Amino acid sequence: MAVPPGAYAGGAEVEGTVRARDQHGGIGAIRLFQNGKLVPVDRQTRGQKQKTAITRIYRVALVARTNQFTAIAANDQQIDGEAAQARITASGRCQTSMLS
Repeated sequence: MAVPPGAYAGGAEVEGTVRARDQHGGIGAIRLFQNGKLVPVDRQTRGQKQKTAITRIYRVALVARTNQFTAIAANDQQIDGEAAQARITASGRCQTSMLS
């Protein structure tokens, strides 16, 4: 998963890009996990399918400290491919605005 470079605070929402390439078995399901929990498919904001690759964009809220992302794509027979991992560190607590 790739995200725009920069510093993030806990609670910040980021758009992460997951790209799966066809390794001659087709591309079936793509699953994204954040800290071991499946990211719901409704967090996917858009995607693009090409002949040999699928790109999906997810909008996720970061937790304070370490966010471990794991993306796994399965082939047409639902056999999982290699997992791709990314780690994002978010600082401190959620940033909130003061209302007056």
